[in-house]
Amino acid sequence: MMASVAAGDLRLWPWLTPALSRTNTRSLDLEAPQWSMRPSRILLQPDGSYKVTLDLGNSAPPDWLLQTVPRILQFLNLEPGWNSHSAAPVSLKAAEASLDVLVMVVSHGSPAPSVVPLSTGGLQLEWHTQGVDLEVAVEHDGTLEVLYEDSQTGEEWEREFDRNLDLLRPTLAVLAQRVTA
Repeated sequence: MMASVAAGDLRLWPWLTPALSRTNTRSLDLEAPQWSMRPSRILLQPDGSYKVTLDLGNSAPPDWLLQTVPRILQFLNLEPGWNSHSAAPVSLKAAEASLDVLVMVVSHGSPAPSVVPLSTGGLQLEWHTQGVDLEVAVEHDGTLEVLYEDSQTGEEWEREFDRNLDLLRPTLAVLAQRVTA
């Protein structure tokens, strides 16, 4: 089963529209292993700007994604030692993997994440709301380490992810449910 998005589908995202054209659509093979789909691409343009391509399938983006994508791109401009110590610059692979997580597992009802750079060259996506703490550390090489704590149920776990992000969907569904309740 294939789903595609084209420039016309991103009318709410005028700053992304130039990244896609009707002849340059990206497809999402829904039967492939999830992490190998790579629905997000960031390309550095000759003028120093970034061209972002997201494959949203048939979904419209959550409103907060409009603010989150530029924040992720902003961190790509950090210089080595940005934290006044020896922090590595945020890698392109970490930025793309962060967008992949947001595109593949976050729904409309989910709250916006906080995005912070990691001194290792990665990014961390964080949700701290309604008794749920979810931290997704996206390392410089694109690997994920996830910490989840729910103070209402007592559930907590920490694990690494490499391919299957299915476990993240229910955790974000809990967040969405509590925010809208």
